[in-house]
Amino acid sequence: MNAKISGMVNISTQAVTSHAENAQGGWHNIELLLDKIREMNLERKPEVKELIEQVREWAENNNHEVYKIEAIHERAIYLLWINGTDEEAFNLAQQALNLVNAYTQPLLAARINKTMGMAFYYKGIYLKSQEYYLNALRLMESFPQKNDYIIEELARTYYGLAILHDLSQFNELKKTYLGKALEYALQSGKKGTISRCYNAFAVYYAKQKEFEIALNYYQKSLDLALQVGEKNMLAVCYNNLGSTHVELKQFEKGIEYLNQALEIKIQVGKASAIGFTHIHIGKAFFDWGKYHDSLTHFLEAEKLIISAGTKHEIHTCYDYISKIFAQLNDFESAYLYQKKFIEKANENQNFHTAAAILDAQTKFELDKKEKEAELLRQKNAEIERYAQRLENSNKELKQFAHIASHDLKEPLRMVGSYVSLLEKKISSRLTADESVYMQFILDGTKRMYSLINDILEISKINVETHVREVNLNLVVYEIIHNLAPEVRSTADILVQSSLPVIEADRTQILQLFQNLISNAIKYNKSERPRVEISCQNGNGGCEITIEDNGIGIAPEYREKVFVIFQRLHSRNEFSGTGVGLAICKKIVDNMNGKIWIERSDLGGSAFKFILPKKSEPSKEI
Repeated sequence: MNAKISGMVNISTQAVTSHAENAQGGWHNIELLLDKIREMNLERKPEVKELIEQVREWAENNNHEVYKIEAIHERAIYLLWINGTDEEAFNLAQQALNLVNAYTQPLLAARINKTMGMAFYYKGIYLKSQEYYLNALRLMESFPQKNDYIIEELARTYYGLAILHDLSQFNELKKTYLGKALEYALQSGKKGTISRCYNAFAVYYAKQKEFEIALNYYQKSLDLALQVGEKNMLAVCYNNLGSTHVELKQFEKGIEYLNQALEIKIQVGKASAIGFTHIHIGKAFFDWGKYHDSLTHFLEAEKLIISAGTKHEIHTCYDYISKIFAQLNDFESAYLYQKKFIEKANENQNFHTAAAILDAQTKFELDKKEKEAELLRQKNAEIERYAQRLENSNKELKQFAHIASHDLKEPLRMVGSYVSLLEKKISSRLTADESVYMQFILDGTKRMYSLINDILEISKINVETHVREVNLNLVVYEIIHNLAPEVRSTADILVQSSLPVIEADRTQILQLFQNLISNAIKYNKSERPRVEISCQNGNGGCEITIEDNGIGIAPEYREKVFVIFQRLHSRNEFSGTGVGLAICKKIVDNMNGKIWIERSDLGGSAFKFILPKKSEPSKEI
């Protein structure tokens, strides 16, 4: 067999299968690593930094843009957990969002929008925070089928919106968001997320002074946090349980819980979080009348919050410190801290203004959503009508295919068969002209039969599609193997690079390559036809080139040849129905690809087409 496979890869079943497995193995390992990173980021484990760097290096080495974005995004989350106001974290999240817009990755885009919402929340820009959280929500809710990962992300996004509305007096909306968060969290079965939702419900009821319900939710949250051993959530539970018991004047029990929270937060090492718990302990001692103990904790909180560079709660420190100094008769210090408190209180007025604007904006958004929902219902009804029409059209097309395959082909087959029998029976009595006429009839029936087959094939492309993984190396190998021995012995078919694995209808892909390779050999007057197949990444997919040293196609005909029944040569010169390239174009179009013709360096034509690559496993994001 002289048909050769040269260059980077020698096509054999074993070689191409191994190649595909290696590539997929790399992606699979990175996906597993990303799963671990997301879990560690959720648990705020500092070791996650090294794993993120591994993903970044792999993405750089393999020129994988989507995983580069994943690495940038996960680093942004890591930095946000360390310090919510970190400018690098904000810039990285913004960079990831700008980059992801160039790719069809809606789940990753949703996660990045959620992170932007969190970043703006930490910055105190609440309207922007709400905007990005709602963007994330719209993207995630748009998935018709939601896997476990999307359900978990929905729970966290609704949770983020609920926490955002802690600033707001719009309590019913907060409760609605919390209800959705808990609903999705319970579906996901993720105990850490369920624990957070229970805790948020507890905070909600504590603010309503419904302490019995609040304590019940806090206990549920704590039980789950203990099961998963998530330190940050444990600290939050102990902190909130302690504060609630203090509000109930159960000071010893409250401070015991608060000290447990402080111990865990010191282990984690986030200055602002440690500072907030010192504030709660300071408040407990103040309400208990133990002013020296209270002052110790508030001064420590002041130092930690300033060092963390966050504005949250610093005004609370100044207010209480001023009151404590007054209780201790140190009026000079009391006056100094009262001035600091007034300065921060003025700044904090902007905080309350933002919360009021958030309320107004939220009400506006709700009205707008109701109108959008009504419009969406109307559009869905219209889409259903179009879908029904399309279904009816497909049924008619299938009916046509049945007619074409039986009612048209069968009579034609009979004509051909009887003419052949007639020719054999009376051939000795036919004149030369009559023999030629008889041959015309036989050739005509054969052409008509081929034409019906081709029309049937082109009509089936949109109707019968079974998408699965297709290894293009194996497709080319199969085509070469099925070539007639005399063709294989006189033609060189070379694959210059390893071809990818894609998701497509295998029958259609086989037909696409079969038509183009066959044409390259058929429309060729060279002593030895040569066909070269290559692939390169680009334009959002893989660009395949099948080029030859054949007769070529003039520039003015390079679009026309894809029109059905268009032929550039007489049947005496080259046989054919004029449907083959139309089938190729329809197959590529059906995959949202593109096909065109250029001049080949080999002297003939270069057929180029772009096919989408196999979707990378994604739980996205």
